[in-house]
Amino acid sequence: MFKKEFGKKLNEQHKGNFDSLRSKIQEPQGASVTRKPNRGLLFGIPAGALLVAASVTAIVIASTNLQPFSLSDAALTQPKKPINENVDKLSENYVASLVDFASEFAAANLTTEDNGIASPLSIATCFSMAYEGAEGDSKQELASFLHYDASLAGNAHLSEIKNMLLKTSLETVDEESKHLLAKLDIAQSYFVDSLFKKGMKQEYLDTLEKTYFAEAYAGKLDREYMHALLADWINEKTHGLLDKTADDFKDAAGVLWLLNSTYMKANWWSTFYSTKGEKPFTNASGALEQAIYIGNFFRGLYVDEFEDYKVVPLGLYGGLTFNVLLPEEGISYESLLGNEQCYRDLISRQGNKKEYNVHVEMPEFEAKASYDLKKYAISKGVMSPFVPIAADFSSMAYGAKEDELHISKAIHEAGIGVDKTGIEAAAYTKIEMEFVPVSYEENPRLDVILNRPFIYSITDRNGLPLFIGNVNSVA
Repeated sequence: MFKKEFGKKLNEQHKGNFDSLRSKIQEPQGASVTRKPNRGLLFGIPAGALLVAASVTAIVIASTNLQPFSLSDAALTQPKKPINENVDKLSENYVASLVDFASEFAAANLTTEDNGIASPLSIATCFSMAYEGAEGDSKQELASFLHYDASLAGNAHLSEIKNMLLKTSLETVDEESKHLLAKLDIAQSYFVDSLFKKGMKQEYLDTLEKTYFAEAYAGKLDREYMHALLADWINEKTHGLLDKTADDFKDAAGVLWLLNSTYMKANWWSTFYSTKGEKPFTNASGALEQAIYIGNFFRGLYVDEFEDYKVVPLGLYGGLTFNVLLPEEGISYESLLGNEQCYRDLISRQGNKKEYNVHVEMPEFEAKASYDLKKYAISKGVMSPFVPIAADFSSMAYGAKEDELHISKAIHEAGIGVDKTGIEAAAYTKIEMEFVPVSYEENPRLDVILNRPFIYSITDRNGLPLFIGNVNSVA
């Protein structure tokens, strides 16, 4: 039985016999990793920079013995996803699930303390990959977390996921100059522990490959080599915007990593101008800061009006939109940050539409943020997937329930930069899962279960919440 064999090896490791165990698994000769992440435009945007957004979500399922390879040598499968594919319209229920997920996340995580930036679509897609392998309470709790209703439960959502990934795979190029005007790409992958690989269920792997277009890699996930490959994959898919290194993942282990990356780059539909010199910006603390402002004038722009605020859509190439929420006089910015409905309106723009001639000025800005998704998910009632004795990922691997396969870590990091020609942003999410080693000694068991700044989002033509954030400071 896979559990017994794998559990015994884990126990040998926990008893200090790492050397004897690892001697059974030979590392490939001449394996090497080159880690020279591409330098993107984020946090150093040159003149002529575009609007770019990227995110990565990673789910890691933990073990301790994985083989180090170069990224190409470690590849098992690399399915190709078509670009600019004309596919069916996404269902209203699926889009609504993502909008609700994004609104709930933003209301709980955007604060006045720091600038916020996250990719709800990246986070939701990665957790959905874990959902595919869950059963029982774990599946139900993840479905609730992802706001899947009855129409999306079971396998009903799979066609929506696939269509979403195809719809968000786009590239727009100027026909004359051949310059890139817009690019949006969402990628998935999984990194599997060498010992765990044979224990995974083929049906689950087929779903990752055929629905999520997930690339597959194998190796020893607790080794620095694999940490470097994880960083390389993120840097490749997000064009180096997050500039990750092996040291950023030095604590990663597990038997499986599930990853999602979201990358967006787009020019403003109408080029902005830069103001002469710096101008003041009043930050969330009330202090004055100085910033370079960008501006534009739009005739006949339809603005969505709500009782407490207006939502102003600023167009980008590729059907993308940068939506700015403008509080009405007397409505505090702080009161809106924790308001879920505020974010739904910001993303969906279903207010009373009124035509304006709009003069826009806003500061150039850059922001980075990171989030503990395990802590956040638990606060939303997702308990069993994180508790070894309660987690059920039996559709993911043989013996998963008995081996107490569970999510041990989940993090998200994102960044964004805005200038007069566009926006650049990047993010990744990483969920780490692990087994509980089988005990062959009669040890007592102990269960420990501890139960005017502005807001913005970036959406695509389907109303998907690609990015959402807030700006408190531009210093």
